Amino acid sequence: FATRTDQGEVIFSETQKRRIINIDETNLSLDGSDGGHGGSLMCGSNAAGEAMPLHVMFSSKAEEENMAVKLSWVAGLPTVSGLFGHDEVQTFPASVTVNEKGGTDARVLRQVLMHYMATLFPDAADVDGKRVLIKIDGGPGRLDVQSLAELRALGCYLFPGVQNTTQITQETDQNYGLFKSLLRQYVQVVLKEQYTQFKRRQQ
Repeated sequence: FATRTDQGEVIFSETQKRRIINIDETNLSLDGSDGGHGGSLMCGSNAAGEAMPLHVMFSSKAEEENMAVKLSWVAGLPTVSGLFGHDEVQTFPASVTVNEKGGTDARVLRQVLMHYMATLFPDAADVDGKRVLIKIDGGPGRLDVQSLAELRALGCYLFPGVQNTTQITQETDQNYGLFKSLLRQYVQVVLKEQYTQFKRRQQ
């Protein structure tokens, strides 16, 4: 993931920086509370500063074979633009998955990471200059042997952090901490407004 100069200095080119990814999962509460019902977000960036496509995980009480994504859930979600492993700048849409808890398990994490590799790094391979490093917070599915083997075959190296230490070891917690706070405040404002309108209709 780096190059050593003739003088022995280790450097990261812009191309190499685009292949070093840092993603973090954060709670997405739809009731305004921290840890409330709703789902979670997967977001982050690469070392070159390109934003990762947003991934949203919704919770559902339906049986797994009946879980589905409504078009209205996806409409309006932001897109991102970047190079990543492409020769020209591309635009990438957000993606959505559904499971019981609205967070990552081994199945969902594999889907997300394989989606990233297919869309962002179609040129990836387990050779110098083509590998991809993904740093991620600790949690379910991070050490799933089958997923790790499949990713390694594609040239992707997963680097999970120690669980429950992300406030110190995960850069995305520092980079997006303000965003998380503002998002929760905005949800509170929207919910209060909806509740006020509901009470007015009841009068």
